Amino acid sequence: MQNQEHKSMNSDRYNELHNRELRGRNDDYHDRYNDKNRYENTRGFKGERASNFDRNNSIRDEIGNVPSYKNQTRGGSFNNEFGSGGRSDGFEQHDDGRGFGTSRRDFQLEPRKFYNSGGFEDSSPSNQRDQLMEQRERAPRDWEPEQISVEEMIAEVTDDMEGIEVDSDQKLNVINCDDDVKLSSWKNSGLNEKILKNVEALNYTKVRPIQAAVIPLVLRGYDLMGQAETGGGKTAAFGLPIVHKLMSIPDEERTQKSRHLMPYCIILAPVRELARQIYNQFRIYSRGTGINVVVSYGEMSRYKSLEEISRGCDILIGTCGRIMDFISKGDIRLENLRFFVLDEADRLLEDVHKGSGPHLATILNCPEFVNTAKQRQTLLFSATFSPMVENFAEDIMKPISGQNKIVRVVLAQGRLNPRVNLVFEEANGIAEKNEKLENILSKSRGKARNKTLIFVKQKKRSDFLASALLQQGINARSINGDRPQNTREEALREFKSGKINVLVGTDVCSRGLDIRDLDQVVNYDLPDGNDAIDTFIHRVGRTGRLRPGTAYSFIGDDDKSLMSEIIKVMKDSNKEDQIPSWMKTRQSGNFSSEGFPATKGFGFGGASFTGSFGEGSGKAFGSSSSFKPSTETKINEEEKSEEPW
Repeated sequence: MQNQEHKSMNSDRYNELHNRELRGRNDDYHDRYNDKNRYENTRGFKGERASNFDRNNSIRDEIGNVPSYKNQTRGGSFNNEFGSGGRSDGFEQHDDGRGFGTSRRDFQLEPRKFYNSGGFEDSSPSNQRDQLMEQRERAPRDWEPEQISVEEMIAEVTDDMEGIEVDSDQKLNVINCDDDVKLSSWKNSGLNEKILKNVEALNYTKVRPIQAAVIPLVLRGYDLMGQAETGGGKTAAFGLPIVHKLMSIPDEERTQKSRHLMPYCIILAPVRELARQIYNQFRIYSRGTGINVVVSYGEMSRYKSLEEISRGCDILIGTCGRIMDFISKGDIRLENLRFFVLDEADRLLEDVHKGSGPHLATILNCPEFVNTAKQRQTLLFSATFSPMVENFAEDIMKPISGQNKIVRVVLAQGRLNPRVNLVFEEANGIAEKNEKLENILSKSRGKARNKTLIFVKQKKRSDFLASALLQQGINARSINGDRPQNTREEALREFKSGKINVLVGTDVCSRGLDIRDLDQVVNYDLPDGNDAIDTFIHRVGRTGRLRPGTAYSFIGDDDKSLMSEIIKVMKDSNKEDQIPSWMKTRQSGNFSSEGFPATKGFGFGGASFTGSFGEGSGKAFGSSSSFKPSTETKINEEEKSEEPW
């Protein structure tokens, strides 16, 4: 009788959820989220950033994943994406002055709704984003991400592990912990036999440094911050012991509670693609263990996600917006939370600190979350951690007995992946960058490993550059935060499988993504902002994850400040021999008033790769004196990745 009542309750609950999804979420969300008493807490956060779009400047996807060449041209040239550059009235960024307080412990969450990758839109009266912001295209309502079988994923990983150079992994140090418990082999790891069978199936023959250091610490119940080089194996470092510890919970208790929408572990990632990657890895680690893993993020069906969680969810993985949405509406409860993991934690916590990460702030302020502090293990991982983030993390973590500071696993020397060869090219302006890019891509043609990931600053630029490459017969696609999620995942899937050779993206691709046989990365535009050097490290770390790779970076007049930081990081990482002499010279002096020497007539053209962004005129787009851009075609050169996540 009790089971029948429970079944009826679940049925009624999910009929309600389904109807809510069909009629839209705005009213319900507004009522719940704007209840000031719901998260009354002195440790709140506030801050609001709005990026405004002009619908007239939107890019339509008419030839697959790149903008229509015909519709994006004016007067025989691409509208002024790659011209002399100006500011676009359609791409302004507004800041209302509200943000992070002067004290980390003295801020207040302002009740409102947010538009982000979590899958719900901002309708607060103060923002009026329906008027200020172009509505991004979304995946179809019935879209479901492609589900790859565990056996297929294991086969792919096994192939990747053949002949890898793990001996070149950087050494790590454990601080604020006197325990000397590093693993020497999988046999003495203490992990459950079912997990070790999965490790063996993956062909993990050697324990990598981050795994040797972190696994024993997690098994002992410590909170910790883990730093490892990009591609160092950190997901397995926290994933394997989490699955092991959840297996120790009696099946009856675990199954009953998970059916009540109370996960034991929540893992957050800054981008949807990384959340899915972590999910797939956890599916492998938990194979045959009875541990249930669920992923949910923006543009996935909210109703279907909750339905899957209700059938049993021990580990919930997602982006901050979607998980915050579940928590704020009471759809999942946190009272049984045992593990809380932030992957790429520096990005997530820096956004909170700057006031641009309201979703994570809401989770951290939730009374249910605060009340789990004693029972909860908090684990933070990234290749980079700023001192500000390290201090801020102490608010949600606890040191071990006898220590005042959080346990940390840190790189012994430098932050750059030793398997990445860094190459720098002088390139001032679009024409020179295009010429350099042509040379790089021409060298890679015909190679067995022929994948290139190109980073640009602007979403529009990624679309235009991919379109120009496509016009030259180069199999390229773009990926950025304005793309519907189904096309984003399709582009990444085709790139990973080798169906396309070149992927042009914003920093939506810079963190955590593991792309098989990625031979080279190109920083077409260097990152900027206060965290530019960290972004640079993550970008170049997309290659060289298991085997040597090359990262090219184009440096121009405006990159001097970052160039100095790059040189410092390279010296710290024992890569001084890869610093070209011209970079050292420019670091010690100033760039000339004329910048780098100009080149003539190089760009992307219809007739040759060194033409213009027009119809094969052969003139340099941006260097031709005859080209006079109109105001309405100018691009805002300060457009950042407004919301690349």
